[in-house]
Amino acid sequence: MKLITTLVIIGLAVSMGSASANHGPEGGGEGFSLLHYDTNRDGTISAAELAAANAALVASLQSRLFDKYDTNKDGTISTAEALAVNQAAAEEWVQDILEDYDANSDGALSADELQSGRGFEALVLLDAYDQDNDGALSAAELAAAAQAVANRLQKRLLDKYDSNKDGSITTAEALAVHQAIVNAEIQSWLTTFDTNKDGAITSAEIRAVLGAAGGLDHGFGGHR
Repeated sequence: MKLITTLVIIGLAVSMGSASANHGPEGGGEGFSLLHYDTNRDGTISAAELAAANAALVASLQSRLFDKYDTNKDGTISTAEALAVNQAAAEEWVQDILEDYDANSDGALSADELQSGRGFEALVLLDAYDQDNDGALSAAELAAAAQAVANRLQKRLLDKYDSNKDGSITTAEALAVHQAIVNAEIQSWLTTFDTNKDGAITSAEIRAVLGAAGGLDHGFGGHR
């Protein structure tokens, strides 16, 4: 896969929030406030609080996915529903490119327009989508680029969620994926911070682990 296509798919997938949450799986790092889940504010994330966090994170991921793709709200994401969303995202990407480069607003990008823009981006766009190698991107080439990106986003989505390969994503299929993601994330918290292996995480354990790693307190000072 060429560079720009890879960058586009990653960027669109992230911006669409296919399965991420501010405090949850795929959201990045153990430096976020774990004690967000200490709901009774006693300085310990108990096993029960971890179970509640698990359920809340799964529900959040489930809601984000179906709010985005299940446009008829029947509990299943059909091939057509997913493709419509992915095509809209890819078309928006092309429109952003046109806004950046298409000085004469003709829906295509001439060699001069591309050369006047950001050098690296222009090069990778041409490398990926200039099918006739004329140094420009016609309206047809940009349309083909949008369709190619939409198709790859579609494949990425279905490969992740469509476990029975029937072209649609059911609530149960998505739930299985999201539960596995959250289970793995919470297990990673326990592996990292539950130093006494009692199934809970205390603020003292978090401070000790971060301190040993040379990390900062990350706002845990109020839970002594």
